[in-house]
Amino acid sequence: EIGFGSGRHLLYRAENEPNTTFIGIEIHKPSIEQLLKQIEIRNLKNIYVLDFDARHFFETIPSNRVSTIYIHFPVPWDKQPHRRVIQPNFLQEAKRILKVGGILELRTDSENYFQYSLELFLREPKLKMELWKNIPIEIESKYEARWKKMKKNIYNFRLENLDSSPPKESWIVPDGGETQGEREKIEELLDYRVLEKEWFIHVRDILRLRDGRYLLSIVAGSYTYPQHQFILFNGNKIEYLIRKPLDIEINVKIDKVLRELL
Repeated sequence: EIGFGSGRHLLYRAENEPNTTFIGIEIHKPSIEQLLKQIEIRNLKNIYVLDFDARHFFETIPSNRVSTIYIHFPVPWDKQPHRRVIQPNFLQEAKRILKVGGILELRTDSENYFQYSLELFLREPKLKMELWKNIPIEIESKYEARWKKMKKNIYNFRLENLDSSPPKESWIVPDGGETQGEREKIEELLDYRVLEKEWFIHVRDILRLRDGRYLLSIVAGSYTYPQHQFILFNGNKIEYLIRKPLDIEINVKIDKVLRELL
């Protein structure tokens, strides 16, 4: 489930399907903490909680692996539609990771989000789409109950994947190694920025260590979910500190640009 909020729906599913593994994806820290407490109280062993951007996480999942994707009441982002979870690229990745017969379930109370999603879904081949309005479900959130009292329409999409996907191309970010540039003055990169359509790099800080090496503080990644990285630079070699970036296409491109800059 993407954006599980209070976790009520995810907890209900996990309790009623003990032999199914569920992954809850959320970036709102209080919601994550609340769900983790409930998992402990109820002693559930079949829920994993991930604090990460779902779009990037999907890139790490093998093809034809997932049974169901739940997206209940995502933020509409009417003034910034590019930030919506439902996007053409996301839909392609969702189809890829779903098994044949797998389901993507979207629920929304937003008329704009409904119209936007409907147009997008109708353009996508090899999907069976079912659509309901104001149908009761097994478990509803407190917000959904409030919206029903306000007589707001609630739209429910059920998309069934009809096609098997080929294996996904593997992307691997090198764990350190040599750079490709010949920059003599690393300090020149302070506040340096690279702005691409889907990702960016910002060198926020550079520290020169006593042994002559440099520590770079970098923010890089997609505009919706950038990551903070620390890179140790020594002559013509770099080393990612704490952890290397996730093995996804965007990070491979960023790593290549960083090596060229250095």
